[in-house]
Amino acid sequence: MCQCTTSRITGTWKGTDIHPEHYKNILVLAIIHGPDSSLREIMEKHMVNQLTAHGCRAVSACSYYGQGAFVSLPADSIKKILQRDSINVVLTIDLRDKSREIYDVTEKVLFSLYPFRENDFWMYYAAMNEYHPSYGDYKEHTAWFWKSNIYDVASGALVYAVQTASFDPLSREDLSSGYARIIVKNIIRNNILQPHKYPGN
Repeated sequence: MCQCTTSRITGTWKGTDIHPEHYKNILVLAIIHGPDSSLREIMEKHMVNQLTAHGCRAVSACSYYGQGAFVSLPADSIKKILQRDSINVVLTIDLRDKSREIYDVTEKVLFSLYPFRENDFWMYYAAMNEYHPSYGDYKEHTAWFWKSNIYDVASGALVYAVQTASFDPLSREDLSSGYARIIVKNIIRNNILQPHKYPGN
């Protein structure tokens, strides 16, 4: 794990019934609760900026409908609102997990809470048998785990999903802009959304 700011895609899924030619108006909706809920607006803003830069039409749920949009509304009411406003697809941004890990700077050994790092006794024993800790020389590593989905408003069907990990962001701006860049690039490359070549299309 490097200490510089990185965002990388860890997995994607693509549906079979996709109609990018119909996905003309995109709503970006961040679903972030708890102490990091203030990230909603900035994550949506950068995603909209990236989509717009690639020729797509997109709006932020926070700026278009307000901060508390859809919180207490049933699904059918939300669908009616989106269809009224000619929204064809919804792109969600969901913070799934945020964790801190401690690693030894000298030995570059990462102490993780994830059990798969220790699921083989022989590998674990060999590594720990050779490890000599340098006490007191530790740093903290922060990892953000994201999930974004794209839904067809008409059918409600999931058409695309992507999981992403972001490590040690320098700032919230850096985190959100880096995330938006790699997600939109992947979406366009996979032909989930099509840039609109002509105004009014």
